[in-house]
Amino acid sequence: MTTTVCVEATGATNNSGYVSTRLDGKRIGAHRAAYIKAFGEIPLGQYVLHKCDNRKCINTEHLFLGTQAENIQDMVAKGRQATEELLPQWKGGVWKDKEQRLAKMKAYYALNRERIQAQQKEYRLTYKRKKKEIT
Repeated sequence: MTTTVCVEATGATNNSGYVSTRLDGKRIGAHRAAYIKAFGEIPLGQYVLHKCDNRKCINTEHLFLGTQAENIQDMVAKGRQATEELLPQWKGGVWKDKEQRLAKMKAYYALNRERIQAQQKEYRLTYKRKKKEIT
């Protein structure tokens, strides 16, 4: 447990609640930038984790390095993972209504096929092209 107070970065947060900033011309999380300025580069495969669990915190006393697996272990140990109480549609790693949601998506596509295909044609989008652009 930390005894010092969180120092919160100011600025807009992303969808995950982290504040971003620019460092050497690249946009990165403010907590990562604070760590780099204080301790140097972050080794490959390492993440900057928060002891305080405050995503806006940039107090370097609250930051430490860990792997993705360690981040997940920390999350579970602190009870921050999604649970059935928080997400009633999620149970044991499987969406409860998967078949129902899939049927709704298929029905939506069937009803809107022409419009969807016209948009794909207009923007020259195909699954293969999107996949290549992402990777």
